[in-house]
Amino acid sequence: MSHSKKNAKNTKAKVSQINKLPDLNLPAEKEVPKCMNCQKKSSQFYCTKCKAYFCEECEQKAHSIKNFQTHKNFLINPLLVELEEENKKHKKQKENLCSLHQKPLIKFCSKENRLICVKCEKKCQRNDHITFSFDESLKYFKKKNKTLLEQIEKEKKTKRKTIKNIESKQNQLNKKFENKIEKLTKETQLFKTIPEQNLNKNINLLTTQQNISNHQLEAILKNGKQEINLMKKNQKQLKYLTNSKFKNNNLGSRTNKKNKNKINNFYLLQESIIIHKKINKIKFKNKNKQNDDNYNVQTLLNQKNNLQRKIISNNKNNTQPNINIKLIMNFIQQIFYLILKILILKKLFILETKKMYIMDLLRF
Repeated sequence: MSHSKKNAKNTKAKVSQINKLPDLNLPAEKEVPKCMNCQKKSSQFYCTKCKAYFCEECEQKAHSIKNFQTHKNFLINPLLVELEEENKKHKKQKENLCSLHQKPLIKFCSKENRLICVKCEKKCQRNDHITFSFDESLKYFKKKNKTLLEQIEKEKKTKRKTIKNIESKQNQLNKKFENKIEKLTKETQLFKTIPEQNLNKNINLLTTQQNISNHQLEAILKNGKQEINLMKKNQKQLKYLTNSKFKNNNLGSRTNKKNKNKINNFYLLQESIIIHKKINKIKFKNKNKQNDDNYNVQTLLNQKNNLQRKIISNNKNNTQPNINIKLIMNFIQQIFYLILKILILKKLFILETKKMYIMDLLRF
C-alpha cells in the first residue's frame, strides 16, 4: 500500500509539472520551434528551468555541466519532428519540379536561361534551342566563369596601372607647383626690398632738389624787387633831369636804354619763374604717360630757346653784358635739368608701381 501511495504521489507531481508547461504537442500545420542555441536544427527537448528548446547536441552540451545536471528536460512529440523533416523533403522536391508542368527538371536551356523538364525540352527542340544536361551545363558555366574572371583580372591590372600612372603624374605636378611657389616667394621678397629702398632714395632726392630750387627762386625774386625799386628811383631822377634845362641830352637817352634793358631782364625772370611753377604742378597720370612726357620735354625746350633769343635780342645794343643776364641763363639751365630729372624719376616711379601691382596680384 505504501508503494502504491508513493507512486500515486509521484504521478500527481509529474502531471502538475506537465500542466504548467506549454502545449508542446503542436498541430501538424505549425512547425516545431528551432533550437534556441544553434538556431539551425529543430528542437527535441524543452528545459523547464532554462525555459528553452534544445536539439540533442545542444542539450547534451548544456546539461553536461554539474550545475545544470539537475535540470529536467521533456521530449517534444517525436511525430512532429518527423513531420517537419518530411515537409522539408517535400519542399525540396517541389523546388526541383518544373513550375509549368510540375515534373522533375532534367536539362538546361541556353536561350531561355532556365532549367527544363521533359515537356519543355520538346518545345525547345522545336524552336531549335540548345539544351544541356546538368553536367554539361556545369562545365559550360565553369568555362564562362573562368573567362569572366580572367577578364576581370585583366581589367583590374589595367586599372591599377592607370592609377599608378595618375599618382606619379600627380606627384610630379605637385613638385613642380611647389618649386614655382618657392621661386615666386623669393622673387616677391626681392621685389619688396629693392623697390622700397629705391623709392625712398628718389623721394628724398626730389624733396631736397625742390627745396633748393624754391630757395633759389625766393632769393632771385628778392633781388628782382630790389632792382625794381632802384630802377624806379633812377626813373624819378631821369624825369627830374629831363625837366631841368641841361644841354647834354645824350646822358638821358643812355640812362633810359639801360633802365629799359633791366626792366626787360626782370620780365624774363618772371617768365622763367612761371615756367618753374608749371613744372611743379605736373601730375603723374597713368593714361598716355610716354606721349605726355615727350610733349612736356619739347615744350620746355622751345620755351628755353625763346627765352634765350629774347635775352640775346635785348642785349645786342649793350656792349657790356649784365651779371643778371648770366644768372638768368644759369637758372634756366638748372630748371631744364631739374625737369629732365623729374621726368626720369616719374618713369622710374611708374615702373616700380607696376612691379608692386604685379606683386599684389601674385599674393592673391
